[in-house]
Amino acid sequence: MRARHPGRSLRLFACLALCAGGARAVTPAPADLASCAAAGCVPAAWGPGQVAAGFGVGGFQPGQTFAPSFTGALAAVKLGLQTSGAITAVAEIRPTANGLPTATVLASAPVPGAPYTAGVLYTADFAAANLVLVAGTRYAVTLRATSNVTISILAAFPPCHAATTGTHDYVHSDDLGQTWSKLATRDRSIVYQVCLDAATSARATTWGRVKGIYR
Repeated sequence: MRARHPGRSLRLFACLALCAGGARAVTPAPADLASCAAAGCVPAAWGPGQVAAGFGVGGFQPGQTFAPSFTGALAAVKLGLQTSGAITAVAEIRPTANGLPTATVLASAPVPGAPYTAGVLYTADFAAANLVLVAGTRYAVTLRATSNVTISILAAFPPCHAATTGTHDYVHSDDLGQTWSKLATRDRSIVYQVCLDAATSARATTWGRVKGIYR
């Protein structure tokens, strides 16, 4: 019997371990598998001091209406947040009526990463919701906190243009999302991105999920 060279065995083991580790390291997040250009407003310069609103104390909730540029399954929403505490924000997707969010929440997801630092986009993973957003239809992303602590949602001043970004009105509620209004003067947009996984034959798993929603 031919003896196995111990050095070769060690090199083979190391190569297999490295390859396996590399595969885990590059596993994409839900937002990485989708296009985050469906709708959004991320100015060239944004950070501390550019606050659209603080939420988490009392019944106040901020939000942003938007219309995606293409139809697809919602993968994630990215948000510009700021807080000094470790309280988690929750992002919600709502339908709209007459341009304002309704009391209905279509899907919600936590936004991990608190305490949040200004200038960083934090991702709420909506992949498990299997929610399809339709091109040109107006929705709203709204925000709440998991505890009675203030979290800031950052803003673009002036607001982003609806025609090029799908970004419509900054909105707010004073009764925990039951009724909504918008500012008389449109002076801001929240910092956000909507990531949709378009239903294409190139993504067999997603295509099956999207078809299932319409059955």
